[in-house]
Amino acid sequence: MFVKSLGSVLAALLLVFLPSSTVSAQARIVGGDTIPIASAPYLLQIWKGDEFICGASLIKDNIALTSAGCVSGVKATDIEVVGGADTLSDAGVRSKVLKISRHSSYTEKTPKMDVAVMLLETPLEGDDIATIPLNDVPLKAGQIMQVSGYGQKSEFASKPTGEIRTIFVPILTRANCANYYKSVLNPLPGTMFCASKPGLQDHCVGDRGGPAVSNGKLCGIVSRAVGCARVGFPGLYVGTFAVTSFINEAIANLEA
Repeated sequence: MFVKSLGSVLAALLLVFLPSSTVSAQARIVGGDTIPIASAPYLLQIWKGDEFICGASLIKDNIALTSAGCVSGVKATDIEVVGGADTLSDAGVRSKVLKISRHSSYTEKTPKMDVAVMLLETPLEGDDIATIPLNDVPLKAGQIMQVSGYGQKSEFASKPTGEIRTIFVPILTRANCANYYKSVLNPLPGTMFCASKPGLQDHCVGDRGGPAVSNGKLCGIVSRAVGCARVGFPGLYVGTFAVTSFINEAIANLEA
């Protein structure tokens, strides 16, 4: 699969909530380890034509969950998802997207509901494909999440690695998260939380929309950050527990 104009697409995603005053010339390595898709079989890729745009999670064989920002302004018929792929160049198992449900209140400046539900044309099945259940309990500060994606290893890299990388990061207290983002996201939405190892491990460009997993359940959707792994700006996620009602209602409407 040939990646066309990938650098420009991912650069645009990096600029989400990236004020010019915080831009630094120093690229920080996000860290983590390379894993096969068999270790995260729920992880999906979203493509628009030959452009990789985001990650996603398979929560039913015909339903994928991602960030609303990933598919904002995009027609369902213009994108497809790929599962069971170790790299961005692997064929994997593909399905077109029939419909997308986004919350009506979402905008880039009001990201409280940065979540989208996609109905797939073809159920995704394969040896390295599996669904993941949604988290059904509140998250706790200090809880460790596994975050996986095909995104960049550093903030100013021109393209993603093409491989799956995974990190294990702790959830921060709401007070600390709100304090970190008070200059760009105030107040911190109740649906969102922070997690990272500042300066060491965090999500980056291309990981948006992907899964954050704890105790075998999908507890977060990669949403945004200022840069990648910057000290003082941990990664932001939308908690699936906080948006469960929207997700369930969206699935019911999409499958009706």
